[in-house]
Amino acid sequence: METELKLRFLDPKSRATVLADEWFQALALPDPPEETHMEAIYYDTADGRLHARRAAFRIRLEGDRWIATIKARGKVSEGLHQRLEWNLEQEDDRPDLPAFGSSRAIEGDGEGILHELIEAVGDEELVEVCRTEFDRLAFLVGYGDTLIEAAFDSGTLEADGRSVPMEEIELELKEGDVRDLILLGDEMTDRFPVVPEARSKYARCMELKKK
Repeated sequence: METELKLRFLDPKSRATVLADEWFQALALPDPPEETHMEAIYYDTADGRLHARRAAFRIRLEGDRWIATIKARGKVSEGLHQRLEWNLEQEDDRPDLPAFGSSRAIEGDGEGILHELIEAVGDEELVEVCRTEFDRLAFLVGYGDTLIEAAFDSGTLEADGRSVPMEEIELELKEGDVRDLILLGDEMTDRFPVVPEARSKYARCMELKKK
């Protein structure tokens, strides 16, 4: 289960203010932040079988690695996102959903949800529905007794020839108590011009397709 809190910048220029803030710097662990350029393509069937089942399938270039990901059965509350997630490293950006069924990913499918999605798509061709491109600056921070990744994402969301800028912070629970994750998000919204974001990157891309 992936658990993360999304915060959207009200003013993109505030990103530098947060990064330079002494309070935030004191939370960050001594390890240097990780900088990664990411490009993600989201796929679905032409008739949207995955989207209809509250699932998303993306292939993302993370530095020099291609990672295929399926996310499903998500729930959101005040910016807190919790979803089932399966990941599989692959050689390129070609969509191969059945590969998840023949990998160790299927071992984490106790409810059969991943198998259900693979069966629903069947032999239907997967096509690109939207994409994102952004630079990520990721810190590990300690808050209470909890380890959290604070990822600052800056880039664009694209669909149907339209694009919008994206500036956000993803706070992902790595180890510890989800209550600390929520408290950290609350404190950041008190200190900085950021607000909880209920929509995933994928959801915001899909909104572009409706315009």
